[in-house]
Order: sequence, then structure tokens, then C-alpha cells
Amino acid sequence: MPSARVLILDDDEGIRLLLSRVCRREGYTVALAGDAYGAFDLLDEITFDVLICDLDLPGPSSIEVLRHSREVQPEAKVVILTGHGNLQTAIDALRLGAFDYLQKPLDDVALIPLTVSRAMERLDLERS
Repeated sequence: MPSARVLILDDDEGIRLLLSRVCRREGYTVALAGDAYGAFDLLDEITFDVLICDLDLPGPSSIEVLRHSREVQPEAKVVILTGHGNLQTAIDALRLGAFDYLQKPLDDVALIPLTVSRAMERLDLERS
């Protein structure tokens, strides 16, 4: 399976760097965005397999990023990061078309590559 291209969108630099290190260690190609505008630009320029997106962003919302992602890269799998984890948050994220969601703080970083791997498996199945 080829290496996944992952876009990480989070306004918290520490979270971005943590996710980046974990994903790169797994062999994934990673791009980082600190806000929606950066994500819009990257989504317009580079094809991604997985978008890891913080649910709570300043400026344009993560909902706008998800909509843009669906328009320009409908195959990409979206994983939502949220610090407001509850059943309703999970339902809302899935209704937005998210593949999965992870709750902050990320106490178990092993969930990150596992989630990306599962997203890639789903993407491979859809492509075949």
C-alpha cells in the first residue's frame, strides 16, 4: 500500500507537531495547516488521502473546511479532533461526512496511525 498523504489542521502548534511526528514515523507524507485558510490552499494544491481536522477552529469553521474538502477532494477521509467529546459530537462529525473522530487530549497516540491506517483501508476498498 502506498504511503498516505495526510493533512493535519489544528490551531494548536503542539498538537500539529505531535500528530506530524507520529504520522511521519509511520511513513506517511504530512502537510500542516494552522488555520482554515492554510487548509483551503493545501487542499486546492495537493491531493490528500486523509484530513485530520480540529473541530474547533478560529476564523472559518471546520465545517467550512469539511465542505471544501468534499468539493475538491471527495475521496479524502476526514478524521475529526475534538476536545468536546460526547455522543452528540460523534454524531455531528459523522453527519458532516467524517470517517472517524478522536478526542483530545490525545493520551494514546497509537490511535493516530491506527485511525489513518483504517481510513486508508477504506479508501483502498472504495477505489477498487
